[in-house]
Amino acid sequence: MYTTAAFFADKLVTLSAFDPRNVYMLAQAFYMGKHYRRALALLQFADLVEQDDQARYLAAKCLAEVGNHEECLTMLGEEAGSSSQSADSMGSSINLHSAMCLLRGKAHSAMDNQAQAVTWLKAALKADPFCYEALQMLMDNHMLTQSDEEELLQQLPFRADDTWLRLLYTAKRKKYGQMTTLEGTLDRLEEGANGVSHMDDDHEGNDAADNVIHARRSHNGAQVSTSAADHAATGEAAQDEHMRAEDNGNIARGCGLSGCIDVAVCRVEWLYYMGAYQECYDLSCTVIERDPYALEVMPLHLAAAVELRKKNELFLRSHRLTEEYPEHAVAWFGVGCYYLAADNYDGARRYFGKATAMDPCFAPGWLGFGHAFAAQDESDQAMAAYRTAARRFPGLHQPLIGMGMEYARMNNLLLSEQMLHAAHTISPSDPLVLHELGVMAFKLGDNNAAEGWFGRALTMQSSALSPEATVSCLGHVYRKQRRWKQAVAMFEKALGLAPWQANTYAALGFIYHLQGKLALAISNYHKALGLRADDSFAADLLGVALREECEQLESDFHSDLIL
Repeated sequence: MYTTAAFFADKLVTLSAFDPRNVYMLAQAFYMGKHYRRALALLQFADLVEQDDQARYLAAKCLAEVGNHEECLTMLGEEAGSSSQSADSMGSSINLHSAMCLLRGKAHSAMDNQAQAVTWLKAALKADPFCYEALQMLMDNHMLTQSDEEELLQQLPFRADDTWLRLLYTAKRKKYGQMTTLEGTLDRLEEGANGVSHMDDDHEGNDAADNVIHARRSHNGAQVSTSAADHAATGEAAQDEHMRAEDNGNIARGCGLSGCIDVAVCRVEWLYYMGAYQECYDLSCTVIERDPYALEVMPLHLAAAVELRKKNELFLRSHRLTEEYPEHAVAWFGVGCYYLAADNYDGARRYFGKATAMDPCFAPGWLGFGHAFAAQDESDQAMAAYRTAARRFPGLHQPLIGMGMEYARMNNLLLSEQMLHAAHTISPSDPLVLHELGVMAFKLGDNNAAEGWFGRALTMQSSALSPEATVSCLGHVYRKQRRWKQAVAMFEKALGLAPWQANTYAALGFIYHLQGKLALAISNYHKALGLRADDSFAADLLGVALREECEQLESDFHSDLIL
């Protein structure tokens, strides 16, 4: 009832002869009613902007709302008043210094000045860790790298009883750097004060996650010990120790947030990055069933559905989103995901482009836009989309991976390697980055380096979730090194993960062929051709193997005649 509020506030201003408190109240009513210029004119007419920080902040917000970001920054100035505030009052009232820093960060972000935006958003959080909007901008817009996020969270002045907030902020930051510690963080958030989760609705999703966790713990596959992997493990252990130290001995106490959507979304994101797409999809369905309008989980839900090729779900979900949220980028992103899953790349490009036009800060839209071009071998357009994403989201490494892949496709191996190493700098524990670096080393003929990269990629995931491509690539590295036994073991493991891959059967047959085991080689060539009849590699080698076997049988026959 902002119109009613403005009506009576106006009478109070008149009767009190423009009392500053009543003028400010009327300006607030105008602002809430979206009469931004009228609120600004009132504050300037009453000469409150220079006299009161709250009035100055409200006037700056009005300027930001009408798009005058430069004037907004000029009005705020470089100082936002005193940043001192007692710990007891934090969270119980708005910290004006933090709010002004947040507004500066928003204004700089709108003007595409990312460096200054990051500086002011960090200042807002350090002034008041309860300023979640600043954290959300930093995380959602991928303004910080993995190490920067960890450093920022360690600098925030949490109170002794703010353990739940620290844990939740930790769970929201990038997942690759805390794959081993995030399970404990989420469990702490979901458990009640007595250590027991008290929401039965989450059991199904948590059971799915527990299955993935159990598979990860039981991983006994080949692991390559490297300094980078040891460094990552040391960092996670230090983080875990820091978390335990701040809990003042209350390790067994939970936070009772098992029914919280934010915690569930963190778990969904974790499952997605672990490659557990089915479990991710199931848990996201549970979240959407509880809250059909939880837009924060939609990009993950749609991405998991694309990985699982659930075209019907994508069609229905995107249709509903465009009806209910036509002004949101995620709705048209859903339509693009449907067309991507249906291999209609022209339609995918059109709707991913619409999503990015509606919200240039929507990172999934830019990635989908680039992927749709890359799927049609249109490298120039794909590179343009990836470059834009890399510029807008400096803490996001996926655009750099896409650029590296496109450079590799164009056989520009030097630039490809530079892009992949840049992605590795931002996220050193992403298995996809490690895999692509292994592919690059293999192409350059450095088999030892390729073995190290592929081995490190496999250590980042459980044996049950190891990507078939990485296992198969490691098998090719062992083949190049003439380590036949290890190569056969890798290809057999790859077949266990993806038994429909004709290339793996052909590669396994080639290994047996090189060892002179012609019967096994012929058998695997036949299996490869049974899965893909147009496999020229398997067909050619099958002919060679059959001729060699015939020659061997003929030689054995003549030897028997001589004897």
